[in-house]
Amino acid sequence: MTDPGLADATYIEPITPEFVEKVIARERPDALLPTMGGQTALNCALDLEHAGILKKYNVEMIGARADVIEKAEDREKFRVAMDKIGLENPRSAIASSPAIKDDDGKIIGYDRASGVASAIAFIEDIGLPAIIRPAFTLGGMGGAQPLAVTLAEGTCLIADVDLTRLERRCQDNYLDEIVEGIDAAIDRAVELAQSGKAVSVGVHANSVDLLERMLERNITPDVLTDQTSAHDPLQGYVPVEYTFEQAAAARASDPVAYQKLSLASMVRHVRAMVELQKRGAITFDYGNNIRQRALDNGFADAFTFPGFVPAYIREQFCVGRGPFRWVALSGDPVDIYKTDHALLKLFPEDASEYGERLHRWILGCHKNPEALLAGDYAKCEPRFGWQGLPARICWFGLGERDKAGIKINDMVASGELSAPIVIGRDHLDCGSVASPNRETEGMLDGSDAISDWALLNAMVNVASGASWVSFHHGGGVGIGFSQHAGQVIVADGTPEASARLARVLSNDPMMGIFRHADAGYETAKACANDQDVDIPMR
Repeated sequence: MTDPGLADATYIEPITPEFVEKVIARERPDALLPTMGGQTALNCALDLEHAGILKKYNVEMIGARADVIEKAEDREKFRVAMDKIGLENPRSAIASSPAIKDDDGKIIGYDRASGVASAIAFIEDIGLPAIIRPAFTLGGMGGAQPLAVTLAEGTCLIADVDLTRLERRCQDNYLDEIVEGIDAAIDRAVELAQSGKAVSVGVHANSVDLLERMLERNITPDVLTDQTSAHDPLQGYVPVEYTFEQAAAARASDPVAYQKLSLASMVRHVRAMVELQKRGAITFDYGNNIRQRALDNGFADAFTFPGFVPAYIREQFCVGRGPFRWVALSGDPVDIYKTDHALLKLFPEDASEYGERLHRWILGCHKNPEALLAGDYAKCEPRFGWQGLPARICWFGLGERDKAGIKINDMVASGELSAPIVIGRDHLDCGSVASPNRETEGMLDGSDAISDWALLNAMVNVASGASWVSFHHGGGVGIGFSQHAGQVIVADGTPEASARLARVLSNDPMMGIFRHADAGYETAKACANDQDVDIPMR
């Protein structure tokens, strides 16, 4: 409890076993209440119990014993407990696409048809209604980064500790090639960059080893970032001491020791990034909280380089611009090709500076862009593999999202598209997030941690008629560091959908204008004037 009338002392520290042990050693409490801090507190309490820290200081866990928490958290233990008292458990199953290997045992693809068939068989056995939860839909850390670099006509060097992720990305044309060995990969990337070739190179290695080797060889990249799940030091990060396979065993055998190694590796990771920044690399945090982890573990210069939002994205947020994603429920890629063609016509290349970027982006997603421009959909092919249902994402702002959504709905209504289209966005957006280490880092008025805007965004989307509104805690940067709202709306071709699309796809980005104008950004105020957005309290 933080109420000074109840608490003898208040500590503002990370809720990790290391810091909590220090508090216990200092305060010598009789008991620990693990049920007041959500999942973070439960996880930490179990780690303290398993590490013997509570026993060491003679601290009793009250409110919920460790065995009770484990029984609720472990799916198999929970199922057994429910069976014992005669309560029926929801039936469940896991479907996956088996790997296809060549004669040498190398993964060359995945049998997605078998994966879908097994999922359908499970549904037929379990029955409807059913909840479907996708897992690993992006295929591991850094999934789209090499593609993003080559689409921007750059040379990319990227490391991943899991070789199968690199191989999968090569199979889907997100990654161009894999080079064995760190030095060989560095040499190859330098050669490609010097010759001006937009090629991505992957290397099976820990990012820490790659960055430290670049420092040793005095090789400085033009641009440097990370994409590591540092918000989860147990499941999301692999310490430099372990291979990917060794890490899986170490997590299970000693999770507390594993997290200590992860955090130490994060310090080395960020320290190397800061040093490369000093040598001239344009360096930014991709947004998974690695700087905060390094700072919490003793590296005072962790925030020397900025997050990507204040460095590059905030001006886009000020005009209500953010991710706009649409998915073809038919499963037919032609529906996406047709929407691509329609949106290129709706937003001409020469209409604005952003029009040129939009055209370059959408055409860059096509293997045969000339076929798309000609409307010859039979000859259209994706430049890289679909990751599930055919989908596209681009960035639209206020006055653009609603226009695009209504156009797509009209195409469904006319029969030009074979099925409804689902329109959504990332939770990373202009007015839907409170995340001091990512979307709202370094706000002009210091309002980084004010989460009212995310809550207001969720309520506005509900009132506007979105098909699905969600509110999450902790995405990307971890629980305790962000709150964010998401929305999805279906374009089913009806007049009612058209009205809802107009409201949702106007009000949703408009919240970004309100949020940034309120914080004092002149670009947002100018956008409000240009778009006739009424801000009474301005």
